[in-house]
Amino acid sequence: IFSFALICIYSSGVMSISLENHIISQMNSTRSSNSCTTGTYRVSEPPYGVCSGFRQCTIGSYCMNSVMMMCPEGTYGNIAGLTTETCSGSCPMGYYCPINTIVPIDCGSVGVYCPSGSKSPITVPTGYYSIGTGSTGSTGQLHQYDVRQCEQGYYCVGGEREVCSGGRYGSSEGLSDSHCTGICPMGFYCPAGSTSPTTHPCNPNNPNEFCPSGSDHSLAAFRGYYTVNNTILLGSTSGTASGTASGTGGYSGQAICPAGSYCIGGLRFLCPAGRYGDTTGSVNASCSDACLVGFYCPPGSVSKIQISCGSNHQYCPESSNTPVPVSVGHYTVTLSQISNIDDVNFNYTTQPDFDGWNFWDNTDHNFQ
Repeated sequence: IFSFALICIYSSGVMSISLENHIISQMNSTRSSNSCTTGTYRVSEPPYGVCSGFRQCTIGSYCMNSVMMMCPEGTYGNIAGLTTETCSGSCPMGYYCPINTIVPIDCGSVGVYCPSGSKSPITVPTGYYSIGTGSTGSTGQLHQYDVRQCEQGYYCVGGEREVCSGGRYGSSEGLSDSHCTGICPMGFYCPAGSTSPTTHPCNPNNPNEFCPSGSDHSLAAFRGYYTVNNTILLGSTSGTASGTASGTGGYSGQAICPAGSYCIGGLRFLCPAGRYGDTTGSVNASCSDACLVGFYCPPGSVSKIQISCGSNHQYCPESSNTPVPVSVGHYTVTLSQISNIDDVNFNYTTQPDFDGWNFWDNTDHNFQ
């Protein structure tokens, strides 16, 4: 019995000491959390906080060792009584926080950006553009938080990305000028945002389309014009092209159809043999008219008296494309001493003195 009583007394003593220590620990913990020096700073005069001689740390600040200090750059403090230099936390991305910040400040415009923890806006570098969450609230301010290098086909100025305009191309990243890489070369066209000068050739199989330098789309040839590249493209009387566009591109320009030619579908054709064309911009396959008697007109002739028929052993009727040899038993009449063929009005005999015409009767002829 005596041993049992001692054990009980000893056990009770251990239990009592353990409980007391636990209660003391809880009281110390409570006292620590409510300490006058936690989240407060020492002052010499009222108003005081909960404890005399101490005042709660104000928003935008934190207190350590009874001293109040402003929240550092890149952080903010939006509640009172903060106890660490991290304050309420790091400044969120899209905002910046100078020293003593209470509420993070909108980053501002596309020309600046604010990653997390920013103390002030950072200027977007040349050839880059800013990205963010856009404007919020009534301020309309942007919350840009990062930058990206300008992609091909774009240029970036002042933090904004702009597409390279039609007729130009941007073949490299980080462009910062509206001229981009350069102007689209002739024979090709470059829609807005093009990354290569040769992606879109003018159709080399369609001579009715052409692309001068700086084109953003192909153009149709004017009526009475023909398309060209590095060399003049001539057609043929059969209506097919005798050449193709140069290089890997297409046609690069157009020119008015010259005299001696007619132009259809962007192709130039020579006036047919025996006829002539004395005007520019013709679309008539018959050109102006037939070659005059006493003269001959090879393909591409520009006058009705293009080439005189020549010697007395050949002659040229109307629409001649080459002199005709005189047949056996026939002779030619000549047209010498005539200065203006349009004014000829005569009767001829068996031996007229006019060069180059061939007749076998004594009929009167009037050539206007």
